[in-house]
Amino acid sequence: MASSDSDQIRFSEKPRNERLKENRKHGIPGFPCSMYVADYRLDGSTPDFHCRPHWQNEIEILHFEEGEYQYAVNMDSGYTTEECFVFVNSGELHSLDTGEGYVEQALLFQPTLLSSGGMDAAEEAVIGPLMRGELAFPRYIGPDSPAFPVLRREYANILHTFEQAGEIRFDQHNAPGAASQMRIRAGILNILAELSEQDLLTSRKSTGSQRVETLKKVVTYIRDHYPEKIYIRDLADIMNMNEQYFCRFFKKATNRTPIAYINEVRIRHAVLLMKQSDRSITEIALGCGFGNMGHFIEEFRKITGETPRAYRARLGSERAQRSRYLS
Repeated sequence: MASSDSDQIRFSEKPRNERLKENRKHGIPGFPCSMYVADYRLDGSTPDFHCRPHWQNEIEILHFEEGEYQYAVNMDSGYTTEECFVFVNSGELHSLDTGEGYVEQALLFQPTLLSSGGMDAAEEAVIGPLMRGELAFPRYIGPDSPAFPVLRREYANILHTFEQAGEIRFDQHNAPGAASQMRIRAGILNILAELSEQDLLTSRKSTGSQRVETLKKVVTYIRDHYPEKIYIRDLADIMNMNEQYFCRFFKKATNRTPIAYINEVRIRHAVLLMKQSDRSITEIALGCGFGNMGHFIEEFRKITGETPRAYRARLGSERAQRSRYLS
């Protein structure tokens, strides 16, 4: 599940129903497909990571190779410590939280990548319906599934191809070469063929879709109004629920309570402001919706692992080191 800091500050420039849509461009012109790698052994001091609720047009295949994962996709939530694959279909609201010791990859691609433009049996029965949103990937494939060995092999080959292509920007792997692109496309088609042969693809159900769309409005409302006082009753009203039921529903859909999610949004904005401005910590706290400094410090430490003062000091030290290196 790929995201970026810019997604969390530029959403206000978009129409309301688009503001949770991920800004990040996946792939390169002509080949809308990227691989993302999250590995605690490569990520420095980060003990875990959290991917906020968001959605994108691309299909996403997550491979949880090692570690502890709590995920939510639309109305489904799950917890796993075993190696597995989790699929996110186009337009589905999803989030992810990990424990320490994570090794995870995410493959994102546009379904149009798989189309030959012809009208053969594969196009008619599988690829066409997938592109039209009539067919969906399964939610979860674990080691007990007969499809798992094939998915594991093909996914490993795709990851190896991206790594061999050597075009990496932060955690994003791209493949500019023709041979690499053909191998990656073939690997995804092999995964799709195995799922189809095992009868694991499903009809795209509309059940709950209206609630998911309304939930997107709730999360957008929080992101629009995070500097202000946000009342649970107002969020519940958006979904036409009572407060108690809304809180249970929100927790199931996002793995967070509404209050925890509001605080996370506020702290993520505070982090961006600390990176991008010289405003005082008090001014940032007030501007991000915290009227109590003790509460701000507590939530900041909970989410970042540091106090605001320590975080700003570390930023200053890192900038000074980069400045000395560049000079």
